[in-house]
Amino acid sequence: MKALLFALAAFVLLHASAIRMEQSGVKHIFRLTNVSGNGDFSVFVDLPDGAAQSPAMLGSTERQGADLVFVPRFPLAPGMRVRAVWKPASGKPITALFNLPKVELAPTTFVQQVFSTSNRLPENQLNVYIHFSAPMSKGESYGIGRAAALRFCSTPAASSEESSRNPK
Repeated sequence: MKALLFALAAFVLLHASAIRMEQSGVKHIFRLTNVSGNGDFSVFVDLPDGAAQSPAMLGSTERQGADLVFVPRFPLAPGMRVRAVWKPASGKPITALFNLPKVELAPTTFVQQVFSTSNRLPENQLNVYIHFSAPMSKGESYGIGRAAALRFCSTPAASSEESSRNPK
């Protein structure tokens, strides 16, 4: 009797549907295994709690034997959290969450020197020259996602404005 129950449990586990994420080069694909029947297979960017649900990703879905395979149209970004959902026509939906690993990038270029080299600039100073440790292409210096704070010089007007905005 125990052997029959064990065999039945193994059969159910082997033929149960599951969602896996596989990586093929730079592309990620989502595979729903052992699909029987019709339903909706969608992949979403999983947003933080309390945020509205994002729309389903664009991509193509195809059947490969007993599996359904979803290939996103655009590559996934490192650090992204993704939710894949299979909603069968009848039965309970299957949901799987995947976290893509984050890529830690070390800065490779830094500011070597700033001209004018004095610690105080006259109020009418219009040009500041910044020398980087490596060549910078046009626009790359602005693509860091945040404004660079240049605290290498101050003028009396700038100091009084800053202190009124940021009281200690």
